[in-house]
This record gives sequence, structure tokens and C-alpha cells, in this order.
Amino acid sequence: MENGDAQLASGWALRAVDLNPGDLPARFLLAQTFAQLNMKARARAELTHILSKNPEDKEARALLKGL
Repeated sequence: MENGDAQLASGWALRAVDLNPGDLPARFLLAQTFAQLNMKARARAELTHILSKNPEDKEARALLKGL
């Protein structure tokens, strides 16, 4: 993400989530990359999962609202 390559970042974030599905920061990174790639349905799915586990996550709620 820092290099501006959302496609590459989404691949790494997806691998991280596959290895550890409970890693909410990795899921948030994945949602951010999906949002940048205009994959709104997949971004919403990740954000909904995050908010189901942590309803107080302000960053996830803000990103979901912005989609």
C-alpha cells in the first residue's frame, strides 16, 4: 500500500487473512485495498466481518460509510 500498488497489497493481505482469519488489522488492510481497487462488495464484506467482531471499530465504520 505504501508503494501505491493496491493489487499487490491485496494479494499479501488476502494471504495474511487466509493464514489467520481472526487478524482484524489484516482484514482492514484487505478491505482498504479492495476499496482502492473499486471492489466495493468485497470491501463491504470484510468491513462487515470486522464490525461483527468489533462493533466499536471507528476506522472500519468510517470506511464502510464512505463506500
